[in-house]
Amino acid sequence: MFRSTRELGAAVRARRNERELTQAELARRAGVSREWVNALERGKPNINMTQLMDVLEVLDLALDLTPLTRDKRADELIDELFGREPDDNG
Repeated sequence: MFRSTRELGAAVRARRNERELTQAELARRAGVSREWVNALERGKPNINMTQLMDVLEVLDLALDLTPLTRDKRADELIDELFGREPDDNG
C-alpha cells in the first residue's frame, strides 16, 4: 500500500531495476517520455493516470485500491460492482 507519490515512485523504480530496464527502455515500451518516468520515480504529485497504467502494465504490476478502514457496505458495493460473491469472513 502506498500513502504517497514518493512511495509509489520508489516501488516503480524498484520494479524497473528488478526487471533490468532503464528509464528510457521503460518509457519506450510504455509510450511515455523518459522525463515522465523520471518524474514518476521522484514522486511528482501530478501524474497522468493513463500513462501510469501504461507503465504499470509494462512492469507487470496492478494498481490495487485498499480501504484504510473496513466498511461492510462499501465492500458489498464493490463486490456487486465487480460481480464478486460477498466475503463471508468480513
